[in-house]
Amino acid sequence: MAGISIYRDGFRVFPFGERDDDWLRLDLRRVQSPTRALSNNQIIGHIFIEADSNQQLRDQSNREGLLEGAAYEDLRTMVRAGLTVLKNRRYVARRPAKSDPAPRGGIFERFDLGEIRSALAIQLPGDTRLIGLVDEKSRDIQAGVEEVQQILSRYSRLATLGSLIDKVLHDGRTVITQLKNISRFGKRDLSKGHLPCEEKVTIAGTAMNMTAEQADLLETLFNQIEPFGGRRRGRPRKVSIRHLVNRAVAIHLVDAEEKGIELTVIGEDFDVTLDESGVLTVLTNLIGNAIYWTASGAKDEERKVAVGVRRNSDSSVTISVSDSGPDVDEDIRDLIFGPYYSSKPDGVGLGLSIAGILVEDIYAGELILVDGGPLSGATFEATFRRRV
Repeated sequence: MAGISIYRDGFRVFPFGERDDDWLRLDLRRVQSPTRALSNNQIIGHIFIEADSNQQLRDQSNREGLLEGAAYEDLRTMVRAGLTVLKNRRYVARRPAKSDPAPRGGIFERFDLGEIRSALAIQLPGDTRLIGLVDEKSRDIQAGVEEVQQILSRYSRLATLGSLIDKVLHDGRTVITQLKNISRFGKRDLSKGHLPCEEKVTIAGTAMNMTAEQADLLETLFNQIEPFGGRRRGRPRKVSIRHLVNRAVAIHLVDAEEKGIELTVIGEDFDVTLDESGVLTVLTNLIGNAIYWTASGAKDEERKVAVGVRRNSDSSVTISVSDSGPDVDEDIRDLIFGPYYSSKPDGVGLGLSIAGILVEDIYAGELILVDGGPLSGATFEATFRRRV
């Protein structure tokens, strides 16, 4: 046996649980996360359902498997959620004990040769040639680090863009459908030969106005995703911090409204000079997470997500995202920033990892989980220092 079997009223439903049946798509998920995810041949499980109490789960006509539909997809989501809990417990159990937590982000600090140069200057003060070689190599390393940082920033944006593809397709197709309807109905009305010219002009004018409205919607959509494109990172420029945060909020506004979540921005507005694309990448990940957990664990009347901004005394900028969903469990607080760790049933576990590395290595700041935020759930704070 392999994978997860399903039993209805005590009888096994085929082909669930067969070695070559991957109805939960576990093998695909393991390809995405080879060190964390469970493949189909690494687990044996059983699900017991009853025909009377699960009437929407219907057999296929050939008695092989269950019919696709909302109930079947819900069942799959529930099982994946259970497997996510198991996967995370397995990860914690297999994790080697460590006295000091490994540094999160800050990976480029390990390429600093300053300590070696200082030791050489003390031990061999007269060897200017050796010290000069160390200085030259240090400059080469720093130039390489800057190139890698550019690449990291670019691919962080591309990873975020990948997570927004569904939104782009959904909203873009809606606009295209509207444009097709405007064109079809406009042609139909204008083809009526008995209409006077004045009325035809009115019909054409109305169609053109409606087309312009849809074009504006497309332009808004493109403006939202444009900062996450693969072009070279631009120079920091002066922007209104509220305007920048509102751009990130706009990306998630439809999703929040569909889930009944109040999405607000708090804090004073001020002008700041920074790289917009990096801040938008971090904010998009944090707001998306907050919406997911608020929708999953908060009562309808308490569904809120708040984005806050503040300028610090050292001229750095801190942006916080707080939600009314469940708080992060104490035993996983040091794990959530690591790559491929996720508590979502369909999560890859890269959002917080990408955001954390971006904030620390590109902006010399930190991304932290704080206690006592404005809302009852989790609150994350991202502080930007360099390039601000």
